[in-house]
Amino acid sequence: MDVSDVRRENLAALIEREFSGNRSAFARCYDPPARPSYIIDLLNPQSGKAFGEKAARKAEKAAGLQEGQLDIPNSPLRLVARRPEQGVDDELRVGINTLDKEEKRELLDALRKIQANRGRRRKAG
Repeated sequence: MDVSDVRRENLAALIEREFSGNRSAFARCYDPPARPSYIIDLLNPQSGKAFGEKAARKAEKAAGLQEGQLDIPNSPLRLVARRPEQGVDDELRVGINTLDKEEKRELLDALRKIQANRGRRRKAG
């Protein structure tokens, strides 16, 4: 098994564990977001898409992994420890990326209500 195969296995395991198998949600974690077909090609050894060093490091960064974890056979794929507020921001970002269009609209409506209430509380205080 070469390093590309190890990376594919680890990335597939990570996407299954952290994104419930949703490759599109993982693709949206890239900055800028990647096309879902790019992730599918990385995972498919028959695609002809190389899973080289640069691609592995970008995938690790998008996922919040320490550099080099995708290269380790049977890696535990530990996410990088972050400041508490950074963890909340990351969880929101990942969570939003897994929502469908209607769920995003619902979330946006809830956010607008929270912001409106915050403005009323400040005026009352």
